[in-house]
Amino acid sequence: MKKNIFAICVVAVGCTALTAQTKDTQTLVPLTERVNVQADSARVNQIIDDCWVAVGTKKPHAIQRDFTRMFNGKPSYRFELKEDDNTLSGYAKGETKGRAEFSYCYATSDDFKGLPADVYQKAQITKTVYHHGKGICPQGASRDYEFAVYIPSSLGSDVSTIFAQWHGMPDRTLVQTPQGEVKKLTIDEFVELEKTTIFKKNEGHEKVAKLDKQGNPVKDKQGNPVYQAGKANGWLVEQGGYPPLAFGFSGGWFYIKANSDRKWLTDKDDRCNANPEKTPVMKPVTSTYKASTIAYFTKGLMPIFRKTAGLHSAFISTGQSMAKRRKRL
Repeated sequence: MKKNIFAICVVAVGCTALTAQTKDTQTLVPLTERVNVQADSARVNQIIDDCWVAVGTKKPHAIQRDFTRMFNGKPSYRFELKEDDNTLSGYAKGETKGRAEFSYCYATSDDFKGLPADVYQKAQITKTVYHHGKGICPQGASRDYEFAVYIPSSLGSDVSTIFAQWHGMPDRTLVQTPQGEVKKLTIDEFVELEKTTIFKKNEGHEKVAKLDKQGNPVKDKQGNPVYQAGKANGWLVEQGGYPPLAFGFSGGWFYIKANSDRKWLTDKDDRCNANPEKTPVMKPVTSTYKASTIAYFTKGLMPIFRKTAGLHSAFISTGQSMAKRRKRL
């Protein structure tokens, strides 16, 4: 089965310099528009510098143009997550995480011009709107990525964050029935399933009408019924797993991690995930279907490498210079 990949750059603490246009002289200019790239198209005012859309918390400090940290004569993008921004459920039980990131992959209304009227609606239901847009790198294709990163010297050793990652693009029409059969539905079959099922992450739940305190059905602003997830009904849907490639910090270590999964329907209970503080470089942690490999790590932010594992000209140093990296898939 083909698994496409698209790029997302993430910075939780520090600044990333990409391509920003100087529009005013403010020190920090918040960027608060957000796009759910899987379920919605990007509006013109949500596209940043004709290139990116923002994902995650809308708090003003999360993503800003930073005119105090110029790069090549242009303001950088500042990404910041604070402790109380960790409001999303994490991979492990009781774990939380925060998100403030740019996505290079997204679709606009122009990508649906000339298509049947129901294509966009069905893409929203199957969460594949971004499959119609830009930024996709098909399996077997090659693409170069380049950006610069400034990491402040004050970055604490207790920070755990991913600052750049490449996501897979899961096919949500791949499901497992309550009887355990794994199969691929047609889009219309999935739309029918969605009429009775709400998926929370990869797990299906009964779709029940939400009621107010008087027991009356709740409706949205358009007068449509509002539904909520009831008890689990046994359905599973392909949601994807760990990112195929990630750059991050953990316990004072800078690391590059690669993940793979050869099973058709991802097993979300299989948490095969290399710990950068404990796993030797290029010694995969494996399960029956998954492998997780630390391709590189170093204590602190020392200059790193050239021509290692297909990555070229990557440099990072603390609090003074930028990092530049190219990736070929």
